[in-house]
Amino acid sequence: MKKYFEFNKPFQKFLPLFIIMVAMTLLLGTSYSMLEDSMISNNSNNYVSRIGNLEVTFFNQKNNELTISNNVPETDIEGIESSQELVFEVSNKGNTKTSYEIYLENENNNEIKFIYKKDNSDYGEIKNLTENNYLVQNEVLEPKDKSEFHVKAWLNELNNKLENLKVKVIIREI
Repeated sequence: MKKYFEFNKPFQKFLPLFIIMVAMTLLLGTSYSMLEDSMISNNSNNYVSRIGNLEVTFFNQKNNELTISNNVPETDIEGIESSQELVFEVSNKGNTKTSYEIYLENENNNEIKFIYKKDNSDYGEIKNLTENNYLVQNEVLEPKDKSEFHVKAWLNELNNKLENLKVKVIIREI
């Protein structure tokens, strides 16, 4: 083997460079596949995001935001009847149980009320976003299982009229 390396002097020069190039190719290929797995797609009117084992699909949405279109303060009854409904699905694409939580984030710090339901259940109790912004905490999803959520939000009747009010839906694998 020593004779081979002595005979191929150009090979000796380029061996470290060749090893570095192979390592970089493997590193970049692996990094890209991991990035591809977590990329967000926006196909056919649905906004899809991947978080670890979880895939979240927001139906008929371009993002994970619930826009409160009627920015006039409303009573609870008016809010429930007139609010746009945000529908999204959380799916476990992995092979193990996955714990997750879902909460709403209000960037404007306004008095917003919301109501939600999971799967085929009825809507739960009305919540004030400043007091409790969680839809679910420590929820467990079995492999290949999914849950569907419906959320409505409105401006509390104690507020003034506002423009461009949005509530973000945040889903975190725990």
